[in-house]
Amino acid sequence: MRGVPVTAACGRVAARLARQAEQALGEVDLSLPQYRIMLLLDEGSAVASRLADALAVSRPTVTSVVDGLVARNLVSRRHGDDGDRRRIGLSLTSAGRRLLDAADRAVDARLRDIAGHLGNDALVEDAMAGLDVWRTALDAHRAAKLGASEVGAAKLGASEVGAAKLGASEVGAAKLGASEVGAAKLGASEVGAAKLGASEVGAAKLGAGSATLATTS
Repeated sequence: MRGVPVTAACGRVAARLARQAEQALGEVDLSLPQYRIMLLLDEGSAVASRLADALAVSRPTVTSVVDGLVARNLVSRRHGDDGDRRRIGLSLTSAGRRLLDAADRAVDARLRDIAGHLGNDALVEDAMAGLDVWRTALDAHRAAKLGASEVGAAKLGASEVGAAKLGASEVGAAKLGASEVGAAKLGASEVGAAKLGASEVGAAKLGAGSATLATTS
């Protein structure tokens, strides 16, 4: 593109390609956000939070799109297998997989039709192969981001465990301190009792002395 930096030209081409994909998806009554979620679910079931991370959008946005797919019986929700009923898993239904296949064909056909205007079969294949290279790059980028998120979550979990252990230690130390204070009080009581006993012994001796003196007199 004359007068447009290469980086800007790439962004503009990507935006135009996205628009062409949207038009192709309209033929099968899917939006681009719905298509993206279905593509991820085709790789395996997931939870909304993980989809949000992979798509770099908010969880409410994912939930809104998923609601539409569930209403059309293209995606199913189910409670997690780990017993946590708050964890809702998402997966494609049979109808969802069939529609996804139709969507893939529609997008592929539209892009090939556009590439066909290059007027050369070799250039057409180069254009389609270039998209596949970008697919590989995007997959690697997403994997790296998800890996970083999991590492961060693991560190946060470790920090929370450490904090819990520290809290338990502090509670234990407090209990130990309370025990020591109790022991000190008990020791003081025993010392007081000992002094009292000594006083009573002294009093007894004094009484005995007085009795002896009286007898002598």
